[in-house]
Amino acid sequence: MNGSDWGQFLIDEADKAKNAGRTIVRLVALQPGGFAVDDAVDLAGRRFPVTVELANITFTGRVDLAESRFDASLNVDACTFEQGLVLRDARIDGNCRLRSCEFEDKVYKFLDFRRLHVTGRLNLACSTSHVGIDLTSLTCEDEVRLDGLHATATIKKRSDIDLPPDAAPGLLQHLGNFMIGVAVQMRGADIRRDLLLFEIDGRPTKLTGSADFRAKVGMSVTFSGAVVDAGKGSKAVNMDAADVGGTVFFQNGTHLTGYVDLRAKVGGHVNFDNATVIAEPGSRAVDMGRADVGKSVFFRNGTHLTGYVNLRAKVGGQVAFDNATVLAKPGSMAVNMNAADISGSVFF
Repeated sequence: MNGSDWGQFLIDEADKAKNAGRTIVRLVALQPGGFAVDDAVDLAGRRFPVTVELANITFTGRVDLAESRFDASLNVDACTFEQGLVLRDARIDGNCRLRSCEFEDKVYKFLDFRRLHVTGRLNLACSTSHVGIDLTSLTCEDEVRLDGLHATATIKKRSDIDLPPDAAPGLLQHLGNFMIGVAVQMRGADIRRDLLLFEIDGRPTKLTGSADFRAKVGMSVTFSGAVVDAGKGSKAVNMDAADVGGTVFFQNGTHLTGYVDLRAKVGGHVNFDNATVIAEPGSRAVDMGRADVGKSVFFRNGTHLTGYVNLRAKVGGQVAFDNATVLAKPGSMAVNMNAADISGSVFF
């Protein structure tokens, strides 16, 4: 089926479901890749009055849901998007599940989810994106789950950006400023509950490129068994000026290549627990300069840092290094706490 016909079919089926008093429309193939939609699907600005569920569909063209409105949830499982999915400025009054999907976009080289608004949970568990995911200014009124997500930054330098002539004005500048080397971009996001990156069914979250989490998070941020590889000289995790209501966890074998910028406001603890950060020995591994931590800061249980720790921060509780290794450049500081404001004790 071509994209235009399939798009109209989905709209018609959603309207029929609403008129029949049903709350959901399902378009599901029996097995992965069991149904293909050829060419582009343009559903920008359309409204869907019921929950939409899609599964096991391959879309060979670009699927555009920009500025669309879902009166209930959008659930997409095991679908393939060969030329990208656009959710820019869309609103979903329910959950948004994009689970076990595969995304590619060889034209724009990123997924455009900017300013997406979800009133429920956003779940990208076990999906694979061969391009960076742009969630700039996301609003999520529940939690964001990136469990088992694999995402790769394909825009590694400005010359990698080669947009088509009809690209939106300002997009080139946006990509140059915010998507170079970034696997997941959440700058300016407002997440009311947790931001979670757990291993799921033996599949760790794996980001090849930076995690830019300069966001407001109402509860906790958790990296658990996650792998982030941005390169030793780059930021693996960027939380500069982030505002986290709860605790920031790097735990359960989380492995970060590149340094962690944690110059953030954190209402709870900062907890490195059996985590590895590999930066350059002469540079910072963890930067908490000017951070404001409401409770304690822990480096423990086999945590290994290659690079120094900048802890010139305000900490409401204690600072503890317990069975942790900090490998700095010989002759230089391993931990810098000059002018730090620590309310509790400091343990090494």
